[in-house]
Amino acid sequence: MHIIEEIREHLDKHPEIKYRLEPDSIVVLGLKGGFDVGISVYQHECTVSFGGWHEEFVEKEKAFNCFSFGLSDACRLRVYQRGAFVYRWIVESYRDSKWNPDSETGLFLFSFWRKKTEAILQNHFIKTA
Repeated sequence: MHIIEEIREHLDKHPEIKYRLEPDSIVVLGLKGGFDVGISVYQHECTVSFGGWHEEFVEKEKAFNCFSFGLSDACRLRVYQRGAFVYRWIVESYRDSKWNPDSETGLFLFSFWRKKTEAILQNHFIKTA
């Protein structure tokens, strides 16, 4: 079964979760204070995205696990912007009783002279112990 169909089947069991479905991608729409979590399939690779952050996977199971992680409260996304332009995303995971940075995506060109702001976004679709 195609990974997009597997994810759609899981999501359809939870009507409170809103998502956007296309032939080769699915995006769960983040609630207030959260972020969108998406997965796209290109030939034999998957790209998982949390807002502007993204990572590519060859193994379907790793992509599915990353996608699920983004929906859980064990993950959060630290977002930096200058003015209205978002330029940096850091995925953090909760381990050893603290938040730890895991992966970062950023843009080189941004309005460095604008006021810098930071936001921490988190989903709570999947509750962890």
